[in-house]
Amino acid sequence: MAHVERSIPRTHAAPVAESVDAVAATPSINVTRIGNGPGSYAVHTDPLTSGSVVYSAGVGRDISFDRDLIERFGLTVHAFDPTPASIVWLGLENLPEQFQFHRFGMAGRDGLVCLRPPAEGLHGPHTILRTPRSAGGDVEVPVLRLGSIMKAFGHSRIDLLKLDIEGAEYAVIRDLVNDKLDVRQVVFEVHDNLRGITRWHNAVAMRRLRRAGYRVFHTDDRRVSMIRSDVIADC
Repeated sequence: MAHVERSIPRTHAAPVAESVDAVAATPSINVTRIGNGPGSYAVHTDPLTSGSVVYSAGVGRDISFDRDLIERFGLTVHAFDPTPASIVWLGLENLPEQFQFHRFGMAGRDGLVCLRPPAEGLHGPHTILRTPRSAGGDVEVPVLRLGSIMKAFGHSRIDLLKLDIEGAEYAVIRDLVNDKLDVRQVVFEVHDNLRGITRWHNAVAMRRLRRAGYRVFHTDDRRVSMIRSDVIADC
């Protein structure tokens, strides 16, 4: 599996970053591309070990990110996705033991939510957003807040949190900050391409994280990588 490692002096300029002036004086840190193609994210891997706690919310049909982390560090990845198609796909895969899959989603509340498929004639993942959808394709699935999951699993911290949850990431980021959860590094995909989501939502989410002590160290198209300042200082 090919990996690209590099040290970058500042964030790469990208529309999502420019919307909140995120291209700032973040110290140079090592950045590693984890995963393949569209399933990859930029991660600061120096703090990661076999004992690191990793949550990967949003599986879809690509776990190259999760596999890469497991192969590199021997750590356990807790993955979350309630989408029926993803559950079926994973059931056909040869999964590593350290890949712990949970059939519920991560969102801004505990309970059940309605997942809506793409609009008729379009391809893509389900979303909890109230957008035009195909008739008869909605499905009710269980979700939990990030803090509820950590409590249930007995985790006092998360070393790396990945969010690719089709618009639900904004509520999870809000909870992460408001509940003062010990999440050291977060990488996420924004979804201002979905109806009802705009760059304003991106700006609010990233501003919340920056005010909580996180710094952007990489942006790439719709993907953002942020790390807490004290984690950089400890490396």
